[in-house]
Amino acid sequence: MKEPAIVSEIVLIAAVSENNVIGVDGNIPWHKDRKKNQELIKDDFDHFKKLTVGYPIVMGRVTYESIPPKFRPLPGRQNVVLTGDVSFREKDVYISRSLEEALHHLGDRRFQIQGIDYSKVFIGGGQQVYEAAMPYATSLEITKVQQQVEGRELRYFPKIDPAQWQEQKREDKQGYSFVTYARK
Repeated sequence: MKEPAIVSEIVLIAAVSENNVIGVDGNIPWHKDRKKNQELIKDDFDHFKKLTVGYPIVMGRVTYESIPPKFRPLPGRQNVVLTGDVSFREKDVYISRSLEEALHHLGDRRFQIQGIDYSKVFIGGGQQVYEAAMPYATSLEITKVQQQVEGRELRYFPKIDPAQWQEQKREDKQGYSFVTYARK
């Protein structure tokens, strides 16, 4: 396994329910009330954008494709998509076959683009990418959503082990909290 080169901070960023769900049936359950056609936690999008603009963001192909086409690639960030699909191509997106390869390339100046700060890399999901990245993570930016999520096809965030992670900061809102964890 290749260790990441030069990248000093690896941050997992996610919105997570009380039962650790990050997605259901291919959607983020609290982002849109489909019946009322309204945003449920718009602050989460704003928080995500505020933290990630100016940095690389790594995500799996399914997560990337779940972003509405008019918003991708995510502007102001170097978008890195992990996929085993050799036919996947997307303009202005760096494609990598593994997390380790992506982190190694992000630490290599030959792969860097102007205007992006490579001292920190954000990991934006999904489940398999979070699981692979957790051992490398230096911090977690979690939107804790105060609800239990049910469904047929659930996707989960890895358990946050209190023996390894310490809460550094918390901003409580109505129905959710922004929480920052640092590795002990």
